[in-house]
Amino acid sequence: MRLTEWLNFFRQNDRKKVFAFSDLVQMTGIPKDTLRVELSRLVARGVVRRLAREWYANPFSPPSVEEVAMVLRWPSYVSLEYALSVESILSQTAFTITCVTLKLPVVIRTPWGPIFEYHRISRRFFWGWRDLGNGVRAAWPEKALLDLIYIRHLRTRELNEEDLASMLEDMYLEDLDMGRLREFIGGFGSPYGEKMAAVLMGTGRVNL
Repeated sequence: MRLTEWLNFFRQNDRKKVFAFSDLVQMTGIPKDTLRVELSRLVARGVVRRLAREWYANPFSPPSVEEVAMVLRWPSYVSLEYALSVESILSQTAFTITCVTLKLPVVIRTPWGPIFEYHRISRRFFWGWRDLGNGVRAAWPEKALLDLIYIRHLRTRELNEEDLASMLEDMYLEDLDMGRLREFIGGFGSPYGEKMAAVLMGTGRVNL
């Protein structure tokens, strides 16, 4: 297609913010090899942004990083440091978009800047998120905190006790909903719930 035809195509489909390569094959009817060449040219000219391998943004309806996160790995929800930073619980700005998924873990580095980090979690712990619209799922801050403790400390030991305590010092734990926090801790069951409660009680700023 010519440039004007591509622009008309994206404008007419502005309700769709992100296109998979397979979407474009089906919607345009262009042979795959030809389509790859045309998309490469559009990206090179700055008309279309390639979000990741075989994913493209609509130039007339650019997606947010959270919307991109949902399509790169589905099902998933935004959680851990990024969600805590957005909710102003974590005092530091998180630049990596951290998510929880039911699929294999992966880190996706994009050509346009953001890094998406997906952590796999058991289906029995895949809850505690809100639907923010446009397909975006984000953890409640209380669940984002517990996901962080569970994934980075209890399960992987990526954060040892000292590192975790240091991170918790940079959080406004007092702003959490304690009722929801207790409920979510209970949702993790034994032994994780008890260990999470001990960690948080140990800060002296959480009363469970």
